[in-house]
Amino acid sequence: MNPKETEQIVRSLQESITSLQSDESYRRYLSLLSRFHTYSFRNTLLIYRQMPSATYVAGYHTWMKEFERHVKKGEKGIRIFAPCRCRRDPEEIAFFRCISVFDVSQTEGRPLNAFISEKIQGTIEDEDAFLHALYFVCPVEVRERKDMDIHGCYDPKAQCIYLKEGMEKKLAIRTLIHEIAHASMHTRSSLSRRTKEVEAESVAYTVCAHYGLDTSPYSFGYIAGWMEEENSFEKSMHAISETSSALIQQLDQLLIPKVSAHVLMPKA
Repeated sequence: MNPKETEQIVRSLQESITSLQSDESYRRYLSLLSRFHTYSFRNTLLIYRQMPSATYVAGYHTWMKEFERHVKKGEKGIRIFAPCRCRRDPEEIAFFRCISVFDVSQTEGRPLNAFISEKIQGTIEDEDAFLHALYFVCPVEVRERKDMDIHGCYDPKAQCIYLKEGMEKKLAIRTLIHEIAHASMHTRSSLSRRTKEVEAESVAYTVCAHYGLDTSPYSFGYIAGWMEEENSFEKSMHAISETSSALIQQLDQLLIPKVSAHVLMPKA
């Protein structure tokens, strides 16, 4: 990658971070993150910056060889980073290079198989199974209580999540994902309460969006204030991305019998 292109990409990343300060922009980014949960934070930002409507990307030759599709004439590639490994040590990432990928909307040819199409659309029909899967992957004990004025809470000292008994399933799912995020991210954290809440809410939004669950109740009206308050937005976004990705992959293993290698790609 030449120095000029590197400078342009770094500038694009910074502009992308700045552009997320509005509520609607942040929502759109999290929606894209839900579709590209196996990608790194910086690559999801690059995809968002260049094509926020993207749903599934692959390289030019991958589309031809593995999907029997070809990139339409005149389409411009989405530039992202790809890890390059040292020949002597295949486990070590020596450097990153810039590559071009293309969204499925930029290609034509053989229809995608049903599995990939389902992952792009994202849908969960069995709410009971989904709720049971959440209980299973939860890193701490979950208890239901009748005497609660709130929907749920995470108690780090007791290492337990408490849920209000008798909640409607969709609300129970949203609440449990939010509290699992707290249990995964904030066991020993000095972050402010507002930052913790935005991080947990962001994870919940991303996971719900990935599975086609209703995201209308989520609000990020104080996103700009949160950014300025902590001055660590990028660090939080890395944590949100990693926590969302881990939770989605755990749930996929339980909810989807055969996980495609094309969907659960290595982090780039």
